[in-house]
Amino acid sequence: KDNIFIDYNHVLKWINQFDESDHEILLEETLHFVKNRYLKEIDFYNFYKDNLEIIFGNNYLNSLKDICLLDIQKFGCSQHDLVILMNTVLREEKGIEIGSVYLNKRNFIYLDEGIYSGNRIINDLRDFIFKNDLKNVRFVIQVIISHTLAEQYILDKLFEITKNRNIDFQIFRAII
Repeated sequence: KDNIFIDYNHVLKWINQFDESDHEILLEETLHFVKNRYLKEIDFYNFYKDNLEIIFGNNYLNSLKDICLLDIQKFGCSQHDLVILMNTVLREEKGIEIGSVYLNKRNFIYLDEGIYSGNRIINDLRDFIFKNDLKNVRFVIQVIISHTLAEQYILDKLFEITKNRNIDFQIFRAII
């Protein structure tokens, strides 16, 4: 769907962003995940449906005007597709939709299928925050798959980049 052909060179470029000592385990785990748990759209749908309160907060139905689903990913179209899917869940389950208009919002939801190095999320959010001069806001980064070290790396970098802006970042994931 993203018009990306995954070949040997693509995998090599991806794996080389990590320490060489981690290559084997990352490739084995990724292969295991793809073979045994390739995620389908229904998996994302059910995950979103079952976790609306966790993703958006307990009182999200009372504060919809203050929530934005971000559609800011620079590369690929997965985030755009996930925003559409999340709104499908919200429409079918709650009869509502949440827009991607971010003016005067305080709570931002960044959807992605997974965290690997974390650099895409860091770059997307850094650019968005500074372009819009955001302060005193909250970001929830919601992914399906992640690993704890990448999450901590993202949080450390985002807190460092946005110090003195009073921005809260949280990461919520389905699979470690």
